[in-house]
Amino acid sequence: AKSNPVASFLHEAKIGGLGIECASIGELSLALSSGLPSSMIVFDSPAKTRAELILALEKGVYINLDNLEELKRVEEILKARPEIASSSSLRVGLRLNPQIGAGRLEELSTATLTSKFGIPTLQYHDAILHAYRDHPWLSGVHVHVGSQGCPLDLIAQGINKGLHYVELINQAHPGRIQYFDMGGGLPVNFGDDSDTPSFKEYADFLRKHCPTLFTGKFKVITEFGRAYNAKPGIVVSRVEYTKDAGGRGIAVIHAGAD
Repeated sequence: AKSNPVASFLHEAKIGGLGIECASIGELSLALSSGLPSSMIVFDSPAKTRAELILALEKGVYINLDNLEELKRVEEILKARPEIASSSSLRVGLRLNPQIGAGRLEELSTATLTSKFGIPTLQYHDAILHAYRDHPWLSGVHVHVGSQGCPLDLIAQGINKGLHYVELINQAHPGRIQYFDMGGGLPVNFGDDSDTPSFKEYADFLRKHCPTLFTGKFKVITEFGRAYNAKPGIVVSRVEYTKDAGGRGIAVIHAGAD
């Protein structure tokens, strides 16, 4: 929903068997109104309010928690709402920052030492494991290396870091992790109409470098909205004025202004 929050498109995505990942309450509302089952919706906002968390928990969507304070807030909600805590639709995971470094575009890389999203694994390794020990309703792990400019080997490295935590958690609590959200970030080449790398190339790469993804021991969630929508999209605008600045022709358009 973040990459294309258009109701008609979400309806087509539903028909095609795709789920919907949401990064805001507006997107979550769109997803819920699309008729898609809650089990196919992921709520990822890093700044969820208490009311938003309660709504998501009541609806049974899968929730990725961004930080330990948010984990504490959900714990408080579940203590106050035992009917949600005991619901079979309760599905909550933690977003981890694998801290493996930046891709070509540092601004769009989300796995550096100081990235703002997720729980830093180097700094909070023990706290992460204790969180799963103390909260048996945590059933997922989420990582996301970046949105563009990240090579496949860096993405695979981040995925494997997340899978390492899946292994550690399941060793201590057998069968605990039921969901692994590997994020998105498949690079898009804007130079021509070819898709390089393609989804097939990416899948083949992951089979070789992240084989645990394909064992069937947990459900794998992906967030490929941007990769799906980057190429089909176009921008149409009207030229309102033209002017010259030092020999440079400038067209003043509405896109980006209105």
